Amino acid sequence: MTTPSDPALLREEVERTREEIVDTINLLRGKVDRVRKVPVALIATGSLGVVVLVILLLRRR
Repeated sequence: MTTPSDPALLREEVERTREEIVDTINLLRGKVDRVRKVPVALIATGSLGVVVLVILLLRRR
């Protein structure tokens, strides 16, 4: 990648790169937020499974 010698072109390149970095950071934050929600859903599902299992075991008696 070559650096433009014209200051106006250089500013445009810097601005474009900055926007790409900001977009990438926002994309990663969105993925992190989704990943944080997964364990909560798994815990809820797992807890529900345990409750159902206990109820079924108690009904057998």
